[in-house]
Amino acid sequence: MFFVLLSVLGLADTPAPKKEIVVSDSRYEEIYVEDIRVMSNGASASTYEYDNTSVFTYMNQKHRSWLKAGKISGIYNSETIGFIYSDCDYTKTSLKCAHEDGLWVLRTVINEDPEQASINLLLFDENGVVIGQANRSNSRKVTIIERQKTTQTQHRGQPISVSTNNYNKELGAYSGESYSGIQQGPIQTFTEDLQPTIIEIGPRIRDIDVDQAVIMLYDSVRK
Repeated sequence: MFFVLLSVLGLADTPAPKKEIVVSDSRYEEIYVEDIRVMSNGASASTYEYDNTSVFTYMNQKHRSWLKAGKISGIYNSETIGFIYSDCDYTKTSLKCAHEDGLWVLRTVINEDPEQASINLLLFDENGVVIGQANRSNSRKVTIIERQKTTQTQHRGQPISVSTNNYNKELGAYSGESYSGIQQGPIQTFTEDLQPTIIEIGPRIRDIDVDQAVIMLYDSVRK
């Protein structure tokens, strides 16, 4: 009886095992890509010169290779976001909508002036905090091609007279002929400098710049 009582008391003093739940974050991120904004000399400008889907296309192509801080399950633009999230107008309040739906937002701004063009990418998380950014730029290029004009002039030569005197055995006499003319004169070359040709290529963001900017953006993401 005493042994049984000690056993019961011993079991009562034994702490109950703790129950723990391990939670791992395996969430796949989604990104809303805003339409490109173009600024020319500090003012809003038309985007007709740029393919508005270029950034969206490269964002879809590059995330698997270059995003190390997470995984992407969906990328949307203004034409596709409504099929998945239709309760909020992303074209007007993208950061507010993304906060409600838990999306990241990519903002693209292209700045242009006569000397330089740049593309700036900013990636916001669902709380509106910048978690990645990238920048690429191109400057105006000027190529000068020197030109020259070459002219050749031939001067009049000196008069020339040539006589021949041949002996004819059958006739037993000499016969001859004479020729006269103008000797070919010297050729003089003149070189004249002309107005140079100037080729100017204005600053512009190309596809390769968008490609590299997106790679830099994904590689910069920190959460």
